[in-house]
Amino acid sequence: MRVPPIQSSYIAALSKLHEQQLERLRIDPEIEKQYDEIRLLRERLRLALSRKKLRSPLSAHESRNLSLGKRT
Repeated sequence: MRVPPIQSSYIAALSKLHEQQLERLRIDPEIEKQYDEIRLLRERLRLALSRKKLRSPLSAHESRNLSLGKRT
């Protein structure tokens, strides 16, 4: 079955447009690397904050004594 020339060029144009759209969606490897580093730092920060929350907070009195160098 022979494809008419107009239909053939239409299909080729659609294919080229599709390739261009896919290229636009592709992420630059350097940007992807930086994004991965940001995600890793966010995860580390989240873990550090959750560990900090697990520790019992000092009372105002204990905190003041520590800043003055006194032991309770």
